[in-house]
Amino acid sequence: MTAQVEGWKNVVNSMRNLGDLDDGGKVTFFAVTHLARGLVRMTWWVKPATDINDPRLEVGLRFNSKEDFTYLIRHQGVQLGKKLRLKKNDKIRCVAYCKELLRTLRDIHKCGGASYNHGCANAKYFSRLFKDDMRVFPGMTVAQFVEKVHWELKITISVGKAKRAMARARRLIEGSTVVLATRHLSDGTDKFNEIYIAYEACKTSFKQHCRSIIGLDGCHLKGQGKGILLTAIGLDPNDQIFPVAYGVVAIENIDTWSWFLNLLVKDLDIKDSSKWRFISDRQKGLINVVRSCCHNAEHCFCVWHMHNNFKKVFSSPTLKDKIWEATRATNVYAFDKVMKEVKGLNTAAHTWLTAHTAKESWSRAFFGFEANCDILVNNISECYNRVLLFAREKPLYGMLECICMYLMDKFTSRRKMAAKLEDCVGPKIRRKLEKIKEKIGDCMVREAGEWVYQVNTKFNEQFVDDI
Repeated sequence: MTAQVEGWKNVVNSMRNLGDLDDGGKVTFFAVTHLARGLVRMTWWVKPATDINDPRLEVGLRFNSKEDFTYLIRHQGVQLGKKLRLKKNDKIRCVAYCKELLRTLRDIHKCGGASYNHGCANAKYFSRLFKDDMRVFPGMTVAQFVEKVHWELKITISVGKAKRAMARARRLIEGSTVVLATRHLSDGTDKFNEIYIAYEACKTSFKQHCRSIIGLDGCHLKGQGKGILLTAIGLDPNDQIFPVAYGVVAIENIDTWSWFLNLLVKDLDIKDSSKWRFISDRQKGLINVVRSCCHNAEHCFCVWHMHNNFKKVFSSPTLKDKIWEATRATNVYAFDKVMKEVKGLNTAAHTWLTAHTAKESWSRAFFGFEANCDILVNNISECYNRVLLFAREKPLYGMLECICMYLMDKFTSRRKMAAKLEDCVGPKIRRKLEKIKEKIGDCMVREAGEWVYQVNTKFNEQFVDDI
């Protein structure tokens, strides 16, 4: 066990040293082999657009992402006619081999080639390789696609794989989701009813880099055309708002929210809803819609809205402080302690809190760990609605154009900011970590077993942490 821990420490230290040498401020995937005495030899960056056919493979070659590395491996296998395989492929490592696991780079193959249904050439690989051809010739048939693959790559694929590759390529080309719904009138004409928009860049980036938490909210349009703007907002790795999708509907009710949320679930490929969390205020119909569309997902309510309803009945500042203290409690013991104090101050207020909403919807002590987020208010949606106030005063078409321009400008500025970062985390996250470091001195930790610790605080509190 000790030797294994020391080995992982060496790997982590090596990766940390590599990260210190990287002045680009971006996440890097390294194809690295440890040489004698723990030294690591580094070379150049791979540029997928130009180096895909001649990558000059050697130890220490650096990639922008693991996807670029796996794509290059598949492409090289197809070009060489070899069945390369990814033996290990997870978040921290990716090992490619041909028939046997190679610990060093060996560019001489003794295996037989492959000409039919090549193992490296799957539908995902073909969709990325022939995406531009599908864009230029959108009417390409399956037979033409199979023939093109045969002449360019010298391999033959099945009709089923060709269909899957072409369908995936079309999704990559079309990308964005725009659904326009109309209402049929008695005179035989159709009238605009609602629209849903989710850009491909927003969907893909959110699924790859953001946590599984979404803020849902609706706000009124201020222009001549009245209606409701529905929004779905996430959080990026720097805890900044990340717009995912938005839509315009006539009114806010169960039907419109169900229509919007069903499209959102489809776009984000939410299969296991137990790993997702939605946060909103107690809007009409939204509670039942979330329960029906994602019945296993967490649905948290904005504490700020809950307190506004609470103070209409109980306006005591002391009770207000107690509510926020119970909301920020991170364990059941601290939550129960505060609730007992609330009951001692005002029994009716305690009854209102327990009967008005479930404690799992507004206290951190009962939040799950899948979303990796503990926000208590829906400020991510409120801030987005406030930013779009100027756009909501325009006609429908002008408003949609303004939102599109705003998203392009916002993502461009963040991309430039990320390129200048020298830290492995964002500036907002770094500030949070520094605040947490200051609180470490208030705790005393004792090891009670393997991965089990006893934590004592300066407030004479004691907890058991089983990690």
